[in-house]
Amino acid sequence: MLLFSTSLLFINIKQIKNKIMNMISYYTLAEKVGREQAISILGNKVTLVEVEERSAAYDLSGHTHATLMKQSKPFFLELKKRNCKSYEYDTDLLEYDKLQRMMEVDGHHYYFLIFNDGIARLYDLDKIRLNEVTLSIKKCPISTVENNGIKDKFIIELPTKRAKNYFF
Repeated sequence: MLLFSTSLLFINIKQIKNKIMNMISYYTLAEKVGREQAISILGNKVTLVEVEERSAAYDLSGHTHATLMKQSKPFFLELKKRNCKSYEYDTDLLEYDKLQRMMEVDGHHYYFLIFNDGIARLYDLDKIRLNEVTLSIKKCPISTVENNGIKDKFIIELPTKRAKNYFF
């Protein structure tokens, strides 16, 4: 009886391990697709480097071709690929904690959203002022890639008029 229980435990651990590996693979794939799409959209204007660390404050870093020649500060770009159309909401959401962590890195800070209707928006976070945004607490998915629940998040609602639009 004990041998049977041990083998069932082993099977359950193996199933759990496989499930975790599939989730990590899905997360990695989703991140990779979004990053490749951002590089494709911005590609001929900038040189981008992907950040490997999953919990980093940004997804891509780089230089524009003009600033690279001047040796100015690099920029850091947080990327979100949204599964909705660009006109479905009046504002774009950015987690306050994400912004705080990005601002700790010396350089220029951008937020890039890619929508499923061929439009992407780029926000220059260094130029947006507090009186231009709405701060709120919203129930949001814990992760945009994994379906692992909802939690309250402190959110910055960015007005879409402050973004530069890209069409792809």
